[in-house]
Amino acid sequence: MDAVVSIPSQNSPTGKQRILESAHTLFAEASYGDIGVAQILEKAGVQAPTLYHHFGDKEGLYVAWAEQAFRGIDIAMRGASLSDASTGACLSRYSFALLTSIDFDLHEILRDAPRLQRQESRERVLGAYMAAIYEPLATILVQAVATGEFRNESVQQLADVFLAGLLALRRTKTAALDDQASWWSQAFVRAFTNSVPVLR
Repeated sequence: MDAVVSIPSQNSPTGKQRILESAHTLFAEASYGDIGVAQILEKAGVQAPTLYHHFGDKEGLYVAWAEQAFRGIDIAMRGASLSDASTGACLSRYSFALLTSIDFDLHEILRDAPRLQRQESRERVLGAYMAAIYEPLATILVQAVATGEFRNESVQQLADVFLAGLLALRRTKTAALDDQASWWSQAFVRAFTNSVPVLR
């Protein structure tokens, strides 16, 4: 009797995809240090050699997962039209894009990244964060400060305040995401608008 060979469907995820999906489920809510390789392998239903072949080690998997997660946010930001409207409208679009595309604990990643063993890993995770989340926001804020719409404040401080408030709202989930995005953006613009007329 001939042995039956099972050929995986083209729609079934590969071992690499299953590992990344498992990493997302686990790392999205817990610290890097709290998740073990055994948990990842069990959730993915693969053996250790598959993880080590594709990612090198747990840290390599974490970096690949974080870059993939930030890439999704970057795509959402590019589709948000962040440069063709008022500062308030751009901040509202930015907020909505972030709130609807982030499905992991950003604070946890920012705490974990500096703790990674390899400098290259730290730089890749923080670089992905900067490109996807920080730089689009900083671009809006630099423009507002440069045109005199906002007080001459540190853009880094403005960005930190804006992100802290936005992410705090995300955790409360008291209203629809578009309402939260709009409300926070309007409140932020009111708080930092330059009340002194700008000489032209």
